[in-house]
Amino acid sequence: VLVKNTNNALPLNNVRRLGLFGSAAGPPLLGPNGCSDRGCDNGTLGTGWGSGTANYPYLVTPLEVINAMAIVQGTSVQYNLDDYDLDNVATLAGAVDTAVVFITADSGEGYLDVEGNIGDRNNLSAWHRGDNLVTAVASENSNTVVVVESVGGIDLEAWIEHVNVTAVLFSLVAGQDLGIGIADVLYGTVSPSGKLPFTIAKKTSDYPATVIYDVIEPVPQINFSESIFVDYRHFDKYHIEPRYEFGFGLSYTTFQISGLSVIRVNGVVDSEVPPEPPSYSSPLYLNGSVPSPSSAIYPGNIPRYSHYVYPYIEKDIAESITYNPDDYPYPVGYSDVQPSKPSPAGGASGGNPALWDVLVQVHASITNNGTTGGSEVLQLYVSYPAVDGVEFPVRALRGFEKLSASPGVTSAANFDLLRRDLSYYDVASRNWLLPRGTYTVYIGTSSRNLAEAGTFSF
Repeated sequence: VLVKNTNNALPLNNVRRLGLFGSAAGPPLLGPNGCSDRGCDNGTLGTGWGSGTANYPYLVTPLEVINAMAIVQGTSVQYNLDDYDLDNVATLAGAVDTAVVFITADSGEGYLDVEGNIGDRNNLSAWHRGDNLVTAVASENSNTVVVVESVGGIDLEAWIEHVNVTAVLFSLVAGQDLGIGIADVLYGTVSPSGKLPFTIAKKTSDYPATVIYDVIEPVPQINFSESIFVDYRHFDKYHIEPRYEFGFGLSYTTFQISGLSVIRVNGVVDSEVPPEPPSYSSPLYLNGSVPSPSSAIYPGNIPRYSHYVYPYIEKDIAESITYNPDDYPYPVGYSDVQPSKPSPAGGASGGNPALWDVLVQVHASITNNGTTGGSEVLQLYVSYPAVDGVEFPVRALRGFEKLSASPGVTSAANFDLLRRDLSYYDVASRNWLLPRGTYTVYIGTSSRNLAEAGTFSF
């Protein structure tokens, strides 16, 4: 995701002397799979750590791909992969035409401690004092590009407005081929079209939740009081200006949005309360009687493996158990009588089938009015009519589509708004309700860059 590109610093073009800085440009010290479950951060970062990781079949680093590109372009490449060798880093940065700094932020599962981070990150700072590395390079080089290899957002404020930091590119755990992907964007082999899946704030205190630094108890109590107002919804609600908003991302070309149309679909029920769900077959009734302990005795013909927990008990234990089935009553207030019809919000897998009815269709187009081919992600946001006692987000993302276009070409996107997209769940009636009033549809390229708007009503 390209978030900054001052004076078209990228793509790199005809660079004679290129400098690469930071361990994240090169290979992990022990190889791609040298750390158990990828539990280290000492080279290029393709994934976080944890029990769900897999071994890399290979891992392409930015250093090797950029070296190959440099041979083709006749560029001299010099590098320093030591994150802490700031004096030599600064000297080398002053001797090259363009500097690319690679910094990281890693996280994973809590059974591993990686550089003092037990699963979650301790803070939103770049690892290995990455801010110092960027500042050291930028202080000596007027065309400094920063590549952030990260599991999520980081705090950029120490250097984002530095006059010599001309471009910033996020590589969000891009996997085994991340070196190819980064180089393709740096050199303009492809035009970037990625979008931030989170908001980057100007201050860490602007986020709706923060890291707990003063933990006393082994398992701290966390109260999630933000309701539905997470990420961009929080920033919109409290009128907070982000550094880079949700859905933001730059391109090497420019696009014009046009032709927004909002059409109510005829012939579909659009009442406040959805149609009653269809009847369904009788539920399966299970035998609720308490079985005899003898039914849980080990079968005589199965092998027993050490440390495996079997759902059986020994015969002598079963014979020693005395019980009365009446000693296991249902909790007070519980009834095993099944309802005669489904919940109004239910009726099928995924809820009331009417929730999937298309109520509104939205159409919009983009025209590439730049000089190179590229792609843009059209994003559709919806604002809701007011309902007493219900708090809606300022806008809610309800669709997105990536469109590609050559220079001068127009591409179109079509969005279906379902009943479920426009409804809210009412606890009192235990149903999804469609608010009455006027909705506003916004089409744009991020949660804050909304080019066109239209309305419809129920």
